[in-house]
Amino acid sequence: MDERCCQYLRDIVGVAVYKPDETGALPDGLAGTMSLLLWHVIEHLQHFEQVLSQLAGPVRPGGIIAMAGPSPGAWQFRVMRKRWPHIDGPAICS
Repeated sequence: MDERCCQYLRDIVGVAVYKPDETGALPDGLAGTMSLLLWHVIEHLQHFEQVLSQLAGPVRPGGIIAMAGPSPGAWQFRVMRKRWPHIDGPAICS
């Protein structure tokens, strides 16, 4: 959750940035949600269990939370090795 990355996303890309592991806040408007999708997010959360617990609250009964994350056990990793696109370690900035 690098602040420079968050600032870039907010100021340049124009997307909302939330840091629930620091603020405990979830985005407004989630109450009564039928589904929440977390695509390649969970591996970036420092307190995954806490965030997942918070996200379960707004989902309606019968709703779902779907998640995906990169897996080094994936066949793509075995084939692509170091060229696998999900190897995206943090950038080193001076």
